Amino acid sequence: MNEYDPAYLYTLQEARDLVPELRPLLAAMQLEHNRMREEMERLNELTPAMQQNGYAAQAARHEQMIMELGQSLHEKLEKFELMGIEVKDIEHGIIDFPSEQNGRIVFLCWHVDEETVSHWHDIDAGFAGRQPLDE
Repeated sequence: MNEYDPAYLYTLQEARDLVPELRPLLAAMQLEHNRMREEMERLNELTPAMQQNGYAAQAARHEQMIMELGQSLHEKLEKFELMGIEVKDIEHGIIDFPSEQNGRIVFLCWHVDEETVSHWHDIDAGFAGRQPLDE
């Protein structure tokens, strides 16, 4: 038995009502995540010798951008955490709302490309275990 104990349980309507607010936040996180990955790749292309030989300023710019993007992502993740919503996958835009179904805790699962919350899964099933909601 899983001992997951959320601070707040969302009804389906509460989760759906949050989608318009969360969609742009999650989309912004996806962009920042992609930009951070690109900056890391650019930094990694500079060998240690290059970073010491004329490319130190370029390396510092990449490092600074990575730090700024990381901080921005962290701040956005904290917003989700404060709401008791779990960001499962930034890259794919997947979040879970803790909810109750038939007396047990489950996740209402939403993907950023979906119009609204229309699936759920057991807390240990993950995205692959998603099932359509019975409405």
